[in-house]
Amino acid sequence: MIFRFDMRVLLLLLSLLLPLLGGCGEESPAGIAAADSTGAPLAPPTRPYRVVLSGAIIDTLRGSARFGPVRNPTTGKEMLLVKLESQVDLTGGVVLFPEGDSLPAPGTYKLVKRSDLDSASTDQRMAIVYRKDLSRFFVSRSGSVTIDVSTDTLLAGSFNGILEGRLTQGSRIIDGVEIRARGEFRARPGSAGYLVGM
Repeated sequence: MIFRFDMRVLLLLLSLLLPLLGGCGEESPAGIAAADSTGAPLAPPTRPYRVVLSGAIIDTLRGSARFGPVRNPTTGKEMLLVKLESQVDLTGGVVLFPEGDSLPAPGTYKLVKRSDLDSASTDQRMAIVYRKDLSRFFVSRSGSVTIDVSTDTLLAGSFNGILEGRLTQGSRIIDGVEIRARGEFRARPGSAGYLVGM
């Protein structure tokens, strides 16, 4: 049996294989951004946000990111929120709470519990809440947030922290669950919605 070499067949095969080969590269182990040998990021994130959860919950959250003022229903005061919506449901996603009602300056902020923001402190602090419908509710316990860009049109940064809370499995509620949340965000101004049970 004699096989003939047909250039058209070869080109067709290459056109089918190249897109598959192009998607074979791996992301960094953290799943966040590639870094050089010193650990510095090679490029700023281009997506609105990405958060990787590990520990008791393994998940990756993506979606829209925006910041804006909301009224705190408890105090009646206006505050700033950075909302990273997972687009799973209306209450899903991660919310960052900087102290005060103005844009946080670039720098590193200590992650604390949401309730600790009401106490007097000279430290730069933020809190994070992660929620998914009624099955998950977590608040920051420790870690940090780094703000790289803070302007009227863009709030960008990253965070790495330990969150503690509860999750529901079937009809059972498990309290005191600990997870790690690592993420990056590029939030644009817009309606941050409202606070419910945060």
